[in-house]
Amino acid sequence: MKTAAEPKNSIVSVALATSGNSSALLDMMADFNAIEGIPFSRAKFGRALKQLLADPSLGLVPLFLVRREIVGYAVVTYNFDLEWGGRDAFITEFYIKPEHRRLGYGAQAMALLEKLARRNKVKALHLGVRRENVAAARLYEKAGFTDWTRRVMMKVLKGFYRQGRQDRQELPAARNFREGTANHASSFSWRPWRTWR
Repeated sequence: MKTAAEPKNSIVSVALATSGNSSALLDMMADFNAIEGIPFSRAKFGRALKQLLADPSLGLVPLFLVRREIVGYAVVTYNFDLEWGGRDAFITEFYIKPEHRRLGYGAQAMALLEKLARRNKVKALHLGVRRENVAAARLYEKAGFTDWTRRVMMKVLKGFYRQGRQDRQELPAARNFREGTANHASSFSWRPWRTWR
């Protein structure tokens, strides 16, 4: 399996976020979710972020830094899957600030993220990317991610998307997939750390 190589002369470093980083994280998350077309409530996301940062068994939030300045972040949440023989994880958010894009920081951050996942005994990493987001898909492919052969589906069990609208509002990704436009449909990718026999 291809391993994401850390670029030579890497200047990006990684640090795990703490509660002291919540405000900066929520600022970046607001931009990330606006780009993704996901309804964003600072209070609601803040509560979920607080829970994640307080419980390492749920996952981790790496911060990407260049000369001590935060240039981006990721959210990685854990799962346990017999297929992978243990822990796998989903990169639910990967974000580099607009002013720091196209400088090679994304590739460096992905390589650091893989190292961090390996250290935390993750056997496979998964992520979703909008089909029209060609630049992001290219970055993930270079890091070794590939399309999965299975169709991924989901069902929202709690009315997260209420926010003053219908209780059972259809998610944009599901609506576009149903209508055949697939503007927001995710391409599911996976990355095994090793082959289990």
